[in-house]
Amino acid sequence: MKVRIEKMDNQGRGIVYVDNLITFIPKTIIGDLVEIEIVKKSKKYHEARAINYLERGPLYKECNCPYYDKCGGCDLLNLSYLDQTNYKLKRVKELFLKYANELVEPVFISANQFEYRNKVTLTIKNGKVGLIGLDNEVIGIKRCLLLKPVISDFISSVDKFNINDGRVVIRANYNDELLIAIDTNDKIEIPAFNDFKIAGIILNDQVVKGDKSFIDKVNNLLFKVSYNSFFQVNSLINEELFKLINNYINNDDVVLDLYCGVGTLSINASLKAKEVIGIEIVKNAIIDANLNSRMNGRNNVNFLLGNVKDTINKVNKKFDCVIIDPPRNGIDNSSLEYILNQKINKIIYIACDTLSLVRDYEKIKDVYEIKHLTLLDMFPNTYHSESVCVLERK
Repeated sequence: MKVRIEKMDNQGRGIVYVDNLITFIPKTIIGDLVEIEIVKKSKKYHEARAINYLERGPLYKECNCPYYDKCGGCDLLNLSYLDQTNYKLKRVKELFLKYANELVEPVFISANQFEYRNKVTLTIKNGKVGLIGLDNEVIGIKRCLLLKPVISDFISSVDKFNINDGRVVIRANYNDELLIAIDTNDKIEIPAFNDFKIAGIILNDQVVKGDKSFIDKVNNLLFKVSYNSFFQVNSLINEELFKLINNYINNDDVVLDLYCGVGTLSINASLKAKEVIGIEIVKNAIIDANLNSRMNGRNNVNFLLGNVKDTINKVNKKFDCVIIDPPRNGIDNSSLEYILNQKINKIIYIACDTLSLVRDYEKIKDVYEIKHLTLLDMFPNTYHSESVCVLERK
């Protein structure tokens, strides 16, 4: 079946209509003429794949990745970086207009288009090491354009573990040290890897070499990063995020940081704010957060362990600003209610899913208005971006 791609959806997929049903086709862009095969049918939509590209659209850019057509990683590598930027800006503006009836003009901040990721998850199946492809099969890779060079360099050494089936997560810090976590039922080998700086190797949650964590650095702040803790994958954009947040914090502010993780944003905010309190439900994250605050000599930040929606009401303090970096589905209603009731002047909302941000904003827009909206290109060549929205009480 031959179709011409009419537009693109919020996940970077091409869109056409087949039998009057919207049909999504990954790895296609506006103007492409492609031969497709339907791979999934439902009552409301189809999913398809391109099996032959007959004519490329006017925005098409030649891909320099041999795995692009099959790999499930990059969505927009067939667009120039300028066109990627325009796509992301247009998508965010359309989401705000559709769900919140709000006209916005985001600012866009980018860093490196390639070699930015400090973490990768490799799947190993029947001895093949690679990334999960569009068909959920393992795509064997030698390198990845998005990874820090030291991680790409290590991929060819994963075979030395002698893993037949399993998963390997590789993290790299500012000093190109590697932290490697392995999940497998296989009996494996632990080579020396003399050509790499190995901070630690963890097998099925047990340390077998070195340590379970290393130290990373963002804007001269030091952070302990454990093998299974959350840490932004784009260090350069993380630096921009830190700078941006402190631009919107006043020197005498008392700041509440919800979903604070290992305390990265709390500790950064404490450089400017009078006092910061962070809340996080993961015990190990709070342990790391307290260590990180001591490591950076910050005595004006404190961390509380607990579920945000339960713990937030136990804090007897007047806050000037709240930082929200919630899970992908957004902030819970009871925490939003707390913010409204406490009449907190400023909200700095950081969202990996702009749709969740828009939906949460729609609930409070009668009380708060958007002062700044910035898109941080945390994930170039993919449809993802990080939104930083500053809201002030009317």
